[in-house]
Amino acid sequence: MFSPALTAPRVAFASRPAPAALDPVLDPVVNAAALRGERFVSISRIVFCVLVLARFISVMPPSAVPYAINLSALCAALLCSAWILKRIREQKASYRTLTLSIVVDAAVCFLSLLQTSLWPAHAEHYRGLLTGPDPAALLVIVYASGLRVWPRLAVVGAALNLGSYLLLLAVESVVWGERLAYGRAEMVFFLLCLGGVMALSIATAQRSLSLLTAGARNSVQVDRARREFAELVREHHDARSVLSAAALASDMMVRAIDDSRPVDSVRRHAERLRDDVATAKSCLASLGDRAYDHMTALAELQLVDTRRVLDTAIVALRSHFPDITLHWHCPSAAVPHALLVGGSACLQRVVYNLVSNAREGDGRRGAKQVTVRVESTEQGVRLCVEDDGPGFAAPALESGGVMPASTKPAGMGLGLLMTRELVRASGGKLTTTNLQGGGASVGVVLRTAESLPAL
Repeated sequence: MFSPALTAPRVAFASRPAPAALDPVLDPVVNAAALRGERFVSISRIVFCVLVLARFISVMPPSAVPYAINLSALCAALLCSAWILKRIREQKASYRTLTLSIVVDAAVCFLSLLQTSLWPAHAEHYRGLLTGPDPAALLVIVYASGLRVWPRLAVVGAALNLGSYLLLLAVESVVWGERLAYGRAEMVFFLLCLGGVMALSIATAQRSLSLLTAGARNSVQVDRARREFAELVREHHDARSVLSAAALASDMMVRAIDDSRPVDSVRRHAERLRDDVATAKSCLASLGDRAYDHMTALAELQLVDTRRVLDTAIVALRSHFPDITLHWHCPSAAVPHALLVGGSACLQRVVYNLVSNAREGDGRRGAKQVTVRVESTEQGVRLCVEDDGPGFAAPALESGGVMPASTKPAGMGLGLLMTRELVRASGGKLTTTNLQGGGASVGVVLRTAESLPAL
C-alpha cells in the first residue's frame, strides 16, 4: 500500500550558427532529424524534377528561351539534390545546407511557373496559371519546408514562395491582361490556401521540434539516471563493506570481553565499531537521499485526487498503527487535486512517513495522538500533521526537520529526508515547528494545477 517506489513515465551537423538555443547534448538529435527530413525532400525533388522534365519535353515544342529556363532550373535542382545527399552521407551538411535547399526549391518552382506563364505550350488557349494544376507545386514545397524541423526554415520557405506567388500574378496581369480567365476571387482563394499551408508547415516544424527536444531530454535524463543508479549500487556495496567491518569489530569486542582482555583493547574495538556504524549511517543516509532524488527525477508530475487518496491512506494507517489515535480532518468543501511526482503512491508515501515519524518520536517517547488535516490555500493544497509527542530538537528545527543522522537510537534519519525530497521534487514545500502545548507539527504545501504560472 505504501511502497516507496515511484512510477516512472518514459549524424551531427558541421559547425554552424545555431538557429535556436538548445542544450548541446540535445542539439545533435534535432539536427539528425532535420537531415532525415532533408534527405526525404531531396530524394522527392529528384523524382519530381525528372517527371517534370519528361512532361516538359513531351508537351513543349522546341523553343530556345523556355528550354533554357526550364532545363537549367530542373538540372540545377537535380545537381543540388545530389550534392546535398552527398553532404549528408559525408556528415558535412550544415544549417546553411538546409537553407540553400529551401531557396533552390523556391527558385526552381518560380522559374518553372514563370516559363509556363510567359511561354505556355499552347499560347492561343492559355488562360492563366490559376486555371491549371501547376500552382499546386507552390503548396507542396511550402509544406516541405516544415519537414526540416526548424521553424525558422519553414518561415523562410513560406516567405519566399509567397513572394513568388505575388510576383507571378503581377507578371501575368502585365503580359496577358484581359485574356486571363481568373479574377480577384480566384487570387484570394489560392492565397488563402497558400496561407493555410504556410501555417501548417510552420506548425509542423514547431511541433516536430518540441517532440524531438522532449524525447531527447527524456533520453538524456534516463541515461543520466542509469549512470547515477550504477553509482548508487557501488555506494551500496561500500556501505555493505563498512557494515561488514562493523560486524567484525563487534565480534572482536565480544571475544575480547570473553577472554578478559585489558579494558583498552575492548575500548579500541568499541571505538572502531562506533566509527564504522557512524560511517554506515552516513553512507545509507546519502544513499537514500540520492536514490529518491533520482527516482523523482524520472517521474512526471501527476494530478492526484487529494481527498480520495488521503481517505484511503488514513484507513490503512489506522489499521497499520493501532497503538495510536489518528484523527482525520478534511473540509466539506472540495479539496483541489494536488500535483506530485509519481502520483497517488507519492502522496501515500508522504503521509505514511509523517505519521510514522510522529509515532516514533525521538525513539524514547512517541506520539499517542496524531492529527492529519488538509485544506486549500492560495499556494495550493496544505497537508498538516500534528502530534503530542516530544517535538523536534532544536538542531532538527534549524535544518527543516532533517538531520544528517537520526535522533532515534535505531533510526537511520531517512523518514523526513525522503519526504522532503518527494515534496521538493513535486515543487512543494515542507516546514516543521513545535506546538506550544508540546508536540510537533509538519506542514506540506503542494501545488495544484491552478497554482501553476500561466503559460
